[in-house]
Amino acid sequence: MYQAAVIGLSSLEALAISHILETFDNIESESFQDFGIFVPMSERYAIYVVSSDVFSANLDFFLPKKGRYLVVTANGYGKDPLVGRNDDISIITERLGRLVGALDCVADGGGLSVREMEVLRVLVSGKTVKEIADELCISPNTVITHRKNISSKLGIKSISGLSLYALMNGII
Repeated sequence: MYQAAVIGLSSLEALAISHILETFDNIESESFQDFGIFVPMSERYAIYVVSSDVFSANLDFFLPKKGRYLVVTANGYGKDPLVGRNDDISIITERLGRLVGALDCVADGGGLSVREMEVLRVLVSGKTVKEIADELCISPNTVITHRKNISSKLGIKSISGLSLYALMNGII
């Protein structure tokens, strides 16, 4: 079961998005009006549906999570990861479906959790453990634990091997 965070949308918009997400068997959602309240719990969410205002104000948080968010804008521009408030329900459902479907593909590849995939993505970019911890708002010990788990699950010990794996599997 995956968790989705709906952040910064009006109550009615959040209710509509949550209702659509309920149609998928493997997803539950929770709504947050304020990004500050959401951040301490952010690790447990696999995907994010976020207002354009919250997204643009918190790019450092969302950009490393490419492929895991959908941005709700005033006007849709027809391209992922954007959806407009006035878009047809079928477009919104289709975009959310792609987002949820991508989680299933990632989770099946190598048995890595969503968070491990996120750590792997940043790890192979060449950042230090401290830089990764700062970027993902976790402790350095947690980064090390994730790296050990990733190496154990994949059977790959070196950064170059992990980089090749990430490249070949579309993680980077």
